[in-house]
Amino acid sequence: MELTYLFEAFWIIAFIIAFWHLTKTKSLADAMIFMIPALVWSYFVEFLGMNFWKIYEYPDSYVLGLFGVPIAIACGWATIMHFGYYFTTHYIHVTKRMNVDLDSALISTAIDFIILEPFAFIFKFWVWKQNDFWFGAPLFNFIGWFLIITLYLITYQYISSKYKDKKQQAIYFTIALTIAFIILQIIGWAYLTIFGYWF
Repeated sequence: MELTYLFEAFWIIAFIIAFWHLTKTKSLADAMIFMIPALVWSYFVEFLGMNFWKIYEYPDSYVLGLFGVPIAIACGWATIMHFGYYFTTHYIHVTKRMNVDLDSALISTAIDFIILEPFAFIFKFWVWKQNDFWFGAPLFNFIGWFLIITLYLITYQYISSKYKDKKQQAIYFTIALTIAFIILQIIGWAYLTIFGYWF
């Protein structure tokens, strides 16, 4: 059996468990508001990284994909974001909003740095176009994911604290994330223009 199948199944199951966990610790509405946008957010980041920036690619061995991006990868990032946020707020007991965002993003990015990139390099779960910095991954990858997760959580915490009605949260969070995503891509474009892909 292809190891990619196990990797794919693991992240899809992990996403389902994380979603279920959030429904139990908070509510179904909270799980929908946090996890579904995280899934979509992660998918579009991956889509642009692969199809627009063209700095890495995925093998054809993934079963579930959309326009070349494995759904499991987006599930993985949504799950990691939830884990980082939950771990920071419930186990480290960080309370200041900005510290929660930064610490959660740091934990999530560290998972990619310590676990995912080495495993991906060994088992070819994804392949960077140019062998670079850390098991093929450029520094830009880690800076990017740290910013992506920080921006997501800043937006989430601001909207969830400002609006108590779940429908309002869902609407304004979607709008705010769309704006944040555009800003993030502009920052990414500026970074790559100045420093190049592999700085």
